[in-house]
Amino acid sequence: MDERESTSLVERDHLMKLLNLLDSEKTLLIDAKMSEEEGWCQEERVIGVRMKGGGVDVRRHLGSAMTRTIGGTPISLETAVELRKIVYGTPHHSFSQEWRKSTLEFQDIDGPYPYGIQTQRCGSRGLALCIQGYLLKHLFFDREYKSSLSTASSLKPNSFERRRALIEGMCTMLWQAGEKRRSTVVLMEEEACFGPDYRYRFDNLTERLHVFEFRKLEEVKSFVKRNLDRFQEENGCGLILFLYSLVLSRTIQKVREDMDISKEKKGKLLTDMEDLTISLLNLALTGHAVSFLHNGDILYDSRGNALPRPLKGVQERSHIGFMFWDKGEEPDRRTEVGSMLKTPKTPIWVTKVNQMYGLLFSTNLDLVNDWRIENWFTLSYYTGLVSQPRTAILNIETRRGRPRPKTTLGHKQEENRIPPLENCIMTKYV
Repeated sequence: MDERESTSLVERDHLMKLLNLLDSEKTLLIDAKMSEEEGWCQEERVIGVRMKGGGVDVRRHLGSAMTRTIGGTPISLETAVELRKIVYGTPHHSFSQEWRKSTLEFQDIDGPYPYGIQTQRCGSRGLALCIQGYLLKHLFFDREYKSSLSTASSLKPNSFERRRALIEGMCTMLWQAGEKRRSTVVLMEEEACFGPDYRYRFDNLTERLHVFEFRKLEEVKSFVKRNLDRFQEENGCGLILFLYSLVLSRTIQKVREDMDISKEKKGKLLTDMEDLTISLLNLALTGHAVSFLHNGDILYDSRGNALPRPLKGVQERSHIGFMFWDKGEEPDRRTEVGSMLKTPKTPIWVTKVNQMYGLLFSTNLDLVNDWRIENWFTLSYYTGLVSQPRTAILNIETRRGRPRPKTTLGHKQEENRIPPLENCIMTKYV
């Protein structure tokens, strides 16, 4: 075998390895220098390699210099401090292991929820279900092609369809947070972007972020499509990356303005128990981190006196709605959700029932456009937890209603007999 044949075999071997990587849905960009005498040199740079499961460890085959993503701006110390403050309240504490385990990984394609995102039993479930809502919006109602199959068939998407719907949903949320003019996506790299500082405690996450900014929606979609695995890989902190991207798309300054934060009034997007605040819920659903669920701004108190500051609420009808019920609230002091969230543009609602998040949805778009459909309809309920082995189907009839008790005690007793989820649905349909 002469030298040219040996070089050709080496090249062919490398090409086969690259094809295998591409066939297994991995993104691989290579900048390599060829040597006539040695074939492939050790100066190859592999960019955007996604390895999952039993995939090939390309570090063994393609040299030692590796960069996972081209471009982006390393996060500064100042931005990291402010980001941790607005999300967590302090730069000296960070996310729990439950949040760090939360990703945007799909359920089993052959299971009862091929359309679903896996969720954890922690505060991150609320954010995951907001993303799930936008995923279903695109899966049911915003298809790029016309199918002869019914909309209900969207509940059994293939891998391509659900992946595309997730990308569209994520980008829609980021784009509306950026007021449809800009979006920001953050990815976590291997090295910290700055050194130790007394103002900031390392969490092995925030200091490793690289920030990517976009001015066109199609550019955001293309970038998220190439890097979706970064939000889905195990131990990749995918949901935290999306949370940070959402905040930076809105910008930290505008989030503060939405929440009406000042030197006298502090605020954060996560509670002390790492649950979503109303501000974070609104940011995910509407793109604005306002602190109330009512419609518009309230300027006066119940006595007609002008408030020192307006109570900012939801300004326009959202794509994904919200319903709330808590048995611990007094009947005359219940949390009121405005019609902007109760009646969204699509029949999909994030629910919070007794501090537990879920998702109600229908594949019938007329449910939010034609009042006659509200007499009798069907809703599906999804939590994303493994404890829900099959789809919960709810048949709702609103024509008859329920007899109203005449006393407060009777009203309370009646509420206790009704299942909590039904009570939640009744806040809109009764």
